Amino acid sequence: MQTIIFSGRLTSDCILARSSQGNDILKFTVAVNETWSDKQETTTFYDCMMKDSPVRDHLKKGRFVTIIGSFGVTQSEKDGVTYTHLNVWAYKLDLGSIPRSKPKESAEPVV
Repeated sequence: MQTIIFSGRLTSDCILARSSQGNDILKFTVAVNETWSDKQETTTFYDCMMKDSPVRDHLKKGRFVTIIGSFGVTQSEKDGVTYTHLNVWAYKLDLGSIPRSKPKESAEPVV
């Protein structure tokens, strides 16, 4: 088994789906940003699945998570372009920080 550990932010709320075997699973994507000393940045997207659990209610867009899981690679093609996907079956998920809300602007002037 190939194991991977990574941390990043959810790109959207998780989706509850049903596997071909009839099991409820959660699907979500995690974005991991990496910056090098020359300020070059890259983002890697991990397509994740895990068994349904009460953590579902906390898997919202922007939430920081750490994942431990096994992975595989698949490819798809769209409009003549081949995309490579890293698919992760998460067997451990730790919840991190919740994204901060931006302060709401007041309609009334501050005096």
